[in-house]
Amino acid sequence: MRRPAVLLLAALALPVLTACRPRTAEPPPRVPRVATAALGPHMFRERREVVSTLEAVADVRLAATSAGRVDALPIREGDVVPAGALLLRLRVQERQADVGQVQAQLAAAEARVVEQQARLARDRANYQRYSYLQGQGAASQQDLDTYRTQAIAQEAQLKASQDAVRSARAQLEAASERLQDRLVRAPFAGQISDLRVKSGDVLREGDPFTRLLRNDRLLSRITLPSTLADRVQQGQTLTLADPASGQVLATGGVSFIDPTVDPATQSLLVKAEVANPGGRLRNGQRVRAWLEFGRREALAVPFQAVTQSAGQSFVYTLGRGPDGRPQALKVPVRLGPLQDGCYPLLEGLQAGDSLITSNLLNLRHRAPVRPQAGPPVRCLDPSGAPP
Repeated sequence: MRRPAVLLLAALALPVLTACRPRTAEPPPRVPRVATAALGPHMFRERREVVSTLEAVADVRLAATSAGRVDALPIREGDVVPAGALLLRLRVQERQADVGQVQAQLAAAEARVVEQQARLARDRANYQRYSYLQGQGAASQQDLDTYRTQAIAQEAQLKASQDAVRSARAQLEAASERLQDRLVRAPFAGQISDLRVKSGDVLREGDPFTRLLRNDRLLSRITLPSTLADRVQQGQTLTLADPASGQVLATGGVSFIDPTVDPATQSLLVKAEVANPGGRLRNGQRVRAWLEFGRREALAVPFQAVTQSAGQSFVYTLGRGPDGRPQALKVPVRLGPLQDGCYPLLEGLQAGDSLITSNLLNLRHRAPVRPQAGPPVRCLDPSGAPP
């Protein structure tokens, strides 16, 4: 009976000994470190994102101007040719025969003119001689009238022959032009697209056989809602970018604004000419584009300083508590669309306010913070790639 009593006394004494031990003090709450930056201005672009379709400024479909068989095709797909280069020659034998026939007719007409000019000179001389003799009484009036009639008739024949010469020359020119129809030459320097014929093929007049184009100058075609018709102007900047990376590919100025609006889509066609010296862009290609209407200065809020909750944008600014210690203040703001890595501030802050730009996930309204000066707010260069 003695042993259970001892155990009971030990159990009763244990809480007393535990209560006498000193308690360890709890660590103070951890204050997050945050980077801050002063709110400042940035030049934002007022622009519209669109999809652009590119077309070559110089682009022509080449077709046969005469029917015939392809006699020579001295080009290949992808060739770069100078202006005037021979692209196609047709075998048109009857054309050459036509030219030879008209040349013979012209030679005969010219020979008749020379012969009739000699006859006219002779008849005029006879008329003048008999006119003198008739005045002297040595020739009759009948003889004078005969030579006068011959001279007049010869003048009429000469005129008809001269008209025949002019007609034959016109026919020869037309036949020579028809003969040249068998030759197709490049109207400008450019690159050959796909060829649809080969040597020996028979072409009809008007059959296309390839395209000649240049990609060094392109037209960017975009469509805008008709509600923006009063904002688009000649010379406004259009920036083309790669659809995947957003890298700027080319820039140009608005060169054409359609005076009419498409009644079906209520859209306005706008074109801008862009340089493409490196050939990175191609005729028919579609790319992202931004049409810039103008620029305006606004306070810039960096992307990393903004949080979203229930569709509302918030930022944290650096404030002071009742005890003067720094704390985070959660402020609702109204922002414009993201541009150059920053949002244009529309409402909620003032210039010079200290934005908290780091450690946002560990902050709450009026939470104490340990601020340290961070880098100033820097947005991307407005001339750089659109985000």
